[in-house]
Amino acid sequence: MSEENTTEVTIGEEVLDLAQLAGVDMSGIQEVRSLALPAGQYLFKIKDAKLESRETTVDDEKINRPVVDFELEVMDCMALVKEGLDPASVIGRKHHHSFWIKDFQLDLGRVQAFLTDIGIVGNKPLNALLNEAHGVEIVADIINVKNRDNPDIVYANLRNIMTIVKFQAKMAGE
Repeated sequence: MSEENTTEVTIGEEVLDLAQLAGVDMSGIQEVRSLALPAGQYLFKIKDAKLESRETTVDDEKINRPVVDFELEVMDCMALVKEGLDPASVIGRKHHHSFWIKDFQLDLGRVQAFLTDIGIVGNKPLNALLNEAHGVEIVADIINVKNRDNPDIVYANLRNIMTIVKFQAKMAGE
């Protein structure tokens, strides 16, 4: 890479140029094989909920699609499926639960179902409901699913989403 390259990039809160990044000593960098949360049951806090546009390719053409994205942070790990994993190691990790809006009624209906599962209901505009989701704590399972085209890629999908109140009632046998 040329030393003349002064393209600035942002990593986290730090701004540096590509030449600096190219010179990073990789001996101190630990390997990360998968960012997917391991299968288990988690307490999440919704850190952000937003409607945004993301570029995708459809029939070899780039288009922008609306996406409703929920950024979740692991607050607690109640159980992990795989033995030998430390539940404390996943505290603070982020997970994104996204809904790509391709079919207006169907996909917004899925968003509505998710909002209901997390305790957000009401006849309000989408953005008002997303604003209400900020800070909500939920319990959900993560299941791991391998990509059918490349089994080395593992996805972490939410299942059995419920409010804290519903979870507590379930644990009490109600």
